[in-house]
Amino acid sequence: MRYVRDLTDRECEELERMVQQEVGRVALRAQLILLSSRGYRVPQIEAIQQITNITVYKWLDRFEADGTAGLYDEDRSGHPPKMDTEAIQVLNKAVEQSPTEFDYNFTTWTLPLLASHLKQEIGLGVSIETVRQALDDLGYCWGRARWAAPAADEQQQQVVQTEIDDAQADLMDDDHLFYLDETVFKRLPVLRGMWMRCGQQTRIPALKQNASFAL
Repeated sequence: MRYVRDLTDRECEELERMVQQEVGRVALRAQLILLSSRGYRVPQIEAIQQITNITVYKWLDRFEADGTAGLYDEDRSGHPPKMDTEAIQVLNKAVEQSPTEFDYNFTTWTLPLLASHLKQEIGLGVSIETVRQALDDLGYCWGRARWAAPAADEQQQQVVQTEIDDAQADLMDDDHLFYLDETVFKRLPVLRGMWMRCGQQTRIPALKQNASFAL
């Protein structure tokens, strides 16, 4: 019985991303590979995805030969357009900002959205794989950001410290001073994956109004 080869951690992450973010057939192909890696047999994959065994073998072969890039549709004619200096600058400028800065109704960049952005900005139509390669050359990786604690309110801290100092100054020899420190807990939504500089996990500032309770 045919199964896909052992996947690397990076291939697993990329396939999971493709299942969640790519559209139509590409997402199904990525799911096909993941199913095979988890021990599903070809007839089981046929039944799940309602495709023929010929199609299953085709994409297993494409993945074996070209990795995740092989799961995208090939250009039908001619040589694919290349990313020139202008395109690289547009791409780099876009990925360093939120899509909302360009009036897109998205919070994170996806490969199809970046390809569409290049088409709209400079009229360059490139494949998703070309965009992926360009991001890789620019030093970007797909990963999950993390929340960062909001900056401390130094003015409020100073007020509290002054109140403590004043209370201590009024103590008698046998007096004891007790005070409580407060910690704010936040309930924040799970962050989605996004493009970020390789080796530099992006941190998203947590907003104070998201505080749900204090201890």
